[in-house]
Amino acid sequence: MKITLVTHPSEDLLEKFARNRCNGDELEIVETHVLGCEICVTRLEELDDFLDAFQPGYQELQLHRSRRRPVRRLWFHWMPALAGAAVFGVVLSFVPLLSHHNARTLLPAVQLQLYAERGNEAANAPALRPLHVRLSATDLPQRLLSVEVVNSVGSPVWNGSTRVAHDEATLDLPAMPAGAYFLRLYSGPRGQLELLREYSFQIN
Repeated sequence: MKITLVTHPSEDLLEKFARNRCNGDELEIVETHVLGCEICVTRLEELDDFLDAFQPGYQELQLHRSRRRPVRRLWFHWMPALAGAAVFGVVLSFVPLLSHHNARTLLPAVQLQLYAERGNEAANAPALRPLHVRLSATDLPQRLLSVEVVNSVGSPVWNGSTRVAHDEATLDLPAMPAGAYFLRLYSGPRGQLELLREYSFQIN
């Protein structure tokens, strides 16, 4: 099976971006991608919050970075409002997005354990809550694999990656509406992905 997936920047690359350590090519890749990817905008905002809260000296780095590159930081934080202004106006578009993000990040992630064996009842999780997913990955290659989440009609709703270690893998999924979903693990180079395993779960 050959499937082409949307490739998101890796966690390492997003962290370099958040720390302002990207070179010119990496900076262009991340900035171009997040312009049209709400998922990676959310990942960057959560990464900024994490670094700000837990990494020693990060506040000093943020102050130095804001002085050194004020134009890029201003563009990034106001990007959702500028994109929506072309259709709805700055006020009407930015406030709902901000309110939705704040409401979502206040909710703790729901733990979800998934098994691929057929015959098992599909796992369930509440709607509109972020998910921390643990995958049973027995007999799978112990390396980085591509991940795709599709809805009941096969339309992609999320793409990313996870690393298999000790027959298990973990990943974090954004809040999703009610419905049936399938999580698929792939191996292989981009454009020639091989389906390794599929998991099903239900959002209620």
